[in-house]
Amino acid sequence: MPGTNVSFKGRVVKIEESRVPQVYIVTIEGEGRRLKADIHKELMLFKEGDKVEVVVSKSLPEYREGEDYCGKGHMFSKRAESREKIKLLVSLGGFLNVIEVPRKEDVFEVMDEVYLCIKRV
Repeated sequence: MPGTNVSFKGRVVKIEESRVPQVYIVTIEGEGRRLKADIHKELMLFKEGDKVEVVVSKSLPEYREGEDYCGKGHMFSKRAESREKIKLLVSLGGFLNVIEVPRKEDVFEVMDEVYLCIKRV
C-alpha cells in the first residue's frame, strides 16, 4: 500500500530495561531506519539479533497472533531530525514508539490512527 505505510526489515540490536517497571526499550535498525519501542515484558516476543520487519500502517497489516507484535495507536507527533530524516512518534496505549525514517516516507498526519507491527522474518 504505497502512501499509507512505512515498512522496513531490520534486526533487533538492543533490548534494555526502561525506568518504567516491567517495560523494555527495544531498538531495531535496518535499511537506514530505526525504531525504539517501549514493550511490556508480557508482550516481549523478541531477543537481540532477531531479524524482523517493522510496519506502520493506517490499516491492519497481516500478522501472526502470538508470533508477531502488533498494536493500534495514534501518531501524536512528528519531529524533524535533519534535512533527510524525520522522527514519527506513535503511542500504543501510552507506550512510546519512535520511528526514524527518511522524510520522503512521512505519509502520516498528527493524530492519524495507525497500527505498528513488528513481525518475525
